Amino acid sequence: MSGTGKLALDSSVFIYQLNKSSLHWKTTNRIFESIMMGESVGVTSTITVLEIMVRPEKLGKESEIKRHETILRSFPNLTVIPVSFTIAHEAAKIRSEYNIRTPDSIQLATAKVQDADVFVTNDRRLKRFGELNVLTLRDLRL
Repeated sequence: MSGTGKLALDSSVFIYQLNKSSLHWKTTNRIFESIMMGESVGVTSTITVLEIMVRPEKLGKESEIKRHETILRSFPNLTVIPVSFTIAHEAAKIRSEYNIRTPDSIQLATAKVQDADVFVTNDRRLKRFGELNVLTLRDLRL
């Protein structure tokens, strides 16, 4: 992952990393190490906050909630991008043209507006979005 430039990360990348998923943890760990070391820059949408906080909120796991918040607020070289008017409008274009669900179209619009070099996801269906280099965790697997 080193020298990859700007990586836009889908929520699934965070979920696999935070849960230490055996299937994808090596790959997500490599991504986050690259960002932490400054070899790449990471961006994600505030949609990621919503998606990764549902489970710990539902289970009332305060320590997990605080851990997730800390990571999203202070991880080196990672920026959480709010949904602006520009991103929302771009997401509407993506949704209308590619028939992609709203949360995914917001993630893709964020990546596009932020001029990401790569959008990393675990959803193969998002590869049909031809305006960005979309890679799945399987594409990046060691």
